[in-house]
Amino acid sequence: RREWNGPGRYIPMATPDTRRIEIIPIESYDVINEREMQKLREQTRNNQATIMDKIGARIPQRVDKLVAANYRRLEMDAFKVWTSGTIVQVDPQTGKTFTTSFGIAAGRIQTAGTAWSAATSAYDEFLAWVEDAIEAVGGIIGVTCRLSCVKTILADAPNMDNGVKMTRSNLEERIRQDIGGPFEFFIHEDSVDVFNDGGTAHTRTKVFPDRILAAVPVGNGRVADVVVAW
Repeated sequence: RREWNGPGRYIPMATPDTRRIEIIPIESYDVINEREMQKLREQTRNNQATIMDKIGARIPQRVDKLVAANYRRLEMDAFKVWTSGTIVQVDPQTGKTFTTSFGIAAGRIQTAGTAWSAATSAYDEFLAWVEDAIEAVGGIIGVTCRLSCVKTILADAPNMDNGVKMTRSNLEERIRQDIGGPFEFFIHEDSVDVFNDGGTAHTRTKVFPDRILAAVPVGNGRVADVVVAW
């Protein structure tokens, strides 16, 4: 509202907080040593076409492989930030770590007081969290989590009207009815190989952490920063 013949209300532009940052490069490379070449010759009976295919000798093929490896690193970092609010950078040569906070408000990351697997009702705990998420981000279309999380919620979900145990599709429909809006579980079970140090040893690691729920907002599809460790 304004005074008659007076100016309207000034609406300031909402801009994110700024902070000093430093870009840390992500890079990979690929080499084939003479011992590996000898093994390839023995395994393929020196079939040059097969050897070339195995090592990805063609430039586009090799570049694609390296780029994919770099994207996997970025993918791990993105999910780490989304679910914890921080990112941990590791110097592969020295093992020294650097932790950077993205400044996500403390209230946006909740930790369950009691593990949902031990709670009276994981379903009720989940609905309470969903309501908090909706209040924080203005509506959600679902949550991203691991399959174990869905199983825990499903185990405590109410039975159907006929007494039959719910299925996963029944569970999503019941949640839609309870919250009065759209809902879907985005189950994330992808794995990548993460290097242990500066060498070639690696550990198969899930991209999305276990025992974590992350809300996905309605609208432009950008992920929310509301998560809970259950």
